[in-house]
Amino acid sequence: MQYDYDALNRMTVARENGTFILANYIYDTLSRRTSLVYGNGASQGYVYNDPTNQTDPTGNCGTICIGAVVGFVAEVAVQAYTGELQAAVSSAVNDGDYSALGASAAKIGVSTVAGAATGG
Repeated sequence: MQYDYDALNRMTVARENGTFILANYIYDTLSRRTSLVYGNGASQGYVYNDPTNQTDPTGNCGTICIGAVVGFVAEVAVQAYTGELQAAVSSAVNDGDYSALGASAAKIGVSTVAGAATGG
């Protein structure tokens, strides 16, 4: 068996006895095999899903993520400015009362979801 490789060290041809081509390998720009053509002409194709198009066909992922971050940061900033966040943390640390901290976290979660839903 003899194997040919391209400049990127990807196997491109498999030969028997140096001349008989058993298979040709074809790659895309990301070095993923896209097809395998056998010496008898039969072929095998390979496809790869673009994760962005597969999971976000409408292209809204960026807007949703930015909205979530904006909602999160805005609520944390409001709670920090009003002292609500500090009071909740203090109550949890000093008194062992986590109810205020839970309520604060719930508000932050709701604001994060609302920001994601509205795009910020």
